[in-house]
Amino acid sequence: MRTRKKKTRRTKTKIGSKLQRLTLAAVVAYCTLAVAASPARDKDKDKKSESYALVAGTVFRDPGFAMPGVEVVLIPAKGKKQKTVSDHRGEFVFRVPPGQAGYTLAVSAKRFEPQQKTVSVNGEERVEVTFSLVASSNQ
Repeated sequence: MRTRKKKTRRTKTKIGSKLQRLTLAAVVAYCTLAVAASPARDKDKDKKSESYALVAGTVFRDPGFAMPGVEVVLIPAKGKKQKTVSDHRGEFVFRVPPGQAGYTLAVSAKRFEPQQKTVSVNGEERVEVTFSLVASSNQ
């Protein structure tokens, strides 16, 4: 004859933990919906919809290879200068306010001659600049 297994604490715990997980999932879903509907989210949308222009480019070295790790400085006619470093493909990008403005870009790397170029932005546009660095004679 078969004997019935008694419900042990372990079985009761499993049932209880499943209920706890479902309750927790419901609370998380409710909180997520509440945050998504909050007015603070609308403020973030306004920030994302702000207009801007881009000053972007690529830094190369002879004979046309991309140069990562080059320091690039954007110097506006008015305001603070911005700095960045070219990525693994030699590319860089700066966000600037839209409108008519002039900027100077300066690039420098060890064992290469520094270069500068002037660009102008006229509204919401992307301005592309290419630099081709030449090895310095003072090695």
